[in-house]
Amino acid sequence: QLISKPSSLAVPPWQMISAQLKGLSLRVVSWWAAPAIYSTKAGEVPPCWAPDLGTPGDVDIALTGSFAGVTIDLIGDNGRNSNHAKIGISKDPKKTISIFGDENQQGALKSGVDKDTGKTEKCSSSQNGRGGTFYVVNNAGLFKSLTKLFDGRTAGTDAASTDLTGIEKTKATPKAGAKKAAKPAAKPTAKKAVKKAVKKKS
Repeated sequence: QLISKPSSLAVPPWQMISAQLKGLSLRVVSWWAAPAIYSTKAGEVPPCWAPDLGTPGDVDIALTGSFAGVTIDLIGDNGRNSNHAKIGISKDPKKTISIFGDENQQGALKSGVDKDTGKTEKCSSSQNGRGGTFYVVNNAGLFKSLTKLFDGRTAGTDAASTDLTGIEKTKATPKAGAKKAAKPAAKPTAKKAVKKAVKKKS
């Protein structure tokens, strides 16, 4: 199944996908960074919404996953363990659905001042105001593999209930191979200039 979100539909993207899939509860892995949309509960219809979209189920934000016994970070950052995926998986093991899309879980659930950042967000903020496509795949093997990969910690419904302890954050460091600016060549002194002119004349 293909779901298309037009840019004129200024709504949180993964809540829209959940609603379009008849309220299917999702676990979402994306470049999750400011302006961040936190996890939401089933039946919660965002103020930034549109008629006839339906009602979303749970939309959980994955903070960590696991690969070969190693924990991996799944938030939006430039660290070695961070991620830029745009993938959703069903929380219902009986519905083996995986979704691959174009949009991150960034934007706003409602317009107004964000209590965490202090910035004013609009319904069209960030990914809410973008268009994109989402490919819905019903494949048991793929679903099982992704469910195992993305099994880990989950963001809460706000900053206060979200534990980011131990999750890698990138520190600002100079770029590798960056060279220092070359010093300008020293101007010749008057004494050296005269000496050079005399030598040339002779």
